[in-house]
Amino acid sequence: MDSTRSAPLEAPLEAWQPLTFGGVAAFAAAPGGRLLAVAALVALLVSAAVWRLAVTVWSPTISMAIARLPAEGAIDNGHLVWPAGQAMSLADGSFVSISVTPPGTPPPKHTADLQFDFRSTSLTASSLLGYIEIPYPRGYVLALNRTELDPLWGAWRPHALATVAGATFVILLALWAIIATFLAVPLRAYALLLGRRPGLGGCWKLAFAALLPGALIMCAALFGYGLRRLSLGELMLIHGLHLLVNTAYLLISPLSIPECPPPSPFSAPAPPSDSSENPFASPEIEDADALAETLTEEPVNLPPLGARPPPARTKARRQSSRPPAPPHDDEHLGINPT
Repeated sequence: MDSTRSAPLEAPLEAWQPLTFGGVAAFAAAPGGRLLAVAALVALLVSAAVWRLAVTVWSPTISMAIARLPAEGAIDNGHLVWPAGQAMSLADGSFVSISVTPPGTPPPKHTADLQFDFRSTSLTASSLLGYIEIPYPRGYVLALNRTELDPLWGAWRPHALATVAGATFVILLALWAIIATFLAVPLRAYALLLGRRPGLGGCWKLAFAALLPGALIMCAALFGYGLRRLSLGELMLIHGLHLLVNTAYLLISPLSIPECPPPSPFSAPAPPSDSSENPFASPEIEDADALAETLTEEPVNLPPLGARPPPARTKARRQSSRPPAPPHDDEHLGINPT
C-alpha cells in the first residue's frame, strides 16, 4: 500500500455528544446517520423552545387582539378601512403589542419588545433590531374585524402553531447543512496545516457538528426569554455569543483529530504480495506455476543433434543370456590344421 495515502481516520472517542471539542471532532469519522440523528435532536429542542414561545406569548396576544376588533373593518385595495376613526391598542404586552392607527391620528405608545401597527397604507413592525414597513397588497380585500377573524383563528390556531415548530425544525437542518458546505473546504485546509488529514466529507461533518453547541445555547436562551428571565437585549447578546462559540469549536476541535505522521524516507519498501492473497487465484493455476518453476530449476540433459541413440539394452541382455558355444576339437575330427 502506498505510504503517501492518508490512513483511515479513526475517531478518538465515540461520537455521541457535541458538547466538548473532542466530542465534536469525533463526528468527523462517525457515520453520517449518527450525526443526522444528533442534529435532529438538537433541532427538535430548539423547535420545542420556539413552539413554547409561540404558545405562551404570540398566540394569547393574537387572540386578545382579535377579541378587541370591531365588528366591521377591512383592508380594501391597499387602504385601511377603520370605522372607529381613532387609534386603538388591540394588545399591549411585554413581548408583543398590536395597534391600529387610522390616517390623521397619532400612534399609541407601547414598550413591548415587538410592536405591530396597522396604518393607513402599510403595516409597520419595530423592535430593538430596527423598523420595517410592509405595504398592503392592492387588488385584495383583507378582513380586519372580529366577526370574520375570530372563527378563522380558532380553526387554524393549532395548525399555525404546528407549522411554526415544523418550519423551525426543517429550516435549522437546512441552514446547518448549507453553512457546513461553505465551511468544509476552508476547514480542510486548516486541518492540513495542523497536520491532520481528514477527508472533505469528514470536514463537512466536523463543521456541521461544530454548529450544534451554539444552537443548544440559543435553545436555553429562548426558554429563558419565554420565562421572562432574559430581556430582548440579553437575548440578542446571547445570539452574538453563540456565533463566537461556534467559531471556537471550528478552530479548536480539529486539534482533537489524531495526527497522521508523514512517511519516513528510510522505511523499507513493502514486500511483494503472495499469490495466496489473490482471491481470484485457483488451486490448479498455483500447481501449474509450481511445476513450471521446478522444470526451470532442473534442466534435462538431451543428446546432441545427429547422434545415434544408444543400443537397446534388450538385445544385449539376450546375447548375454545365450549359453557359450562348445570349443572346436580339431583333433577329434582328425583334421590337420596345417
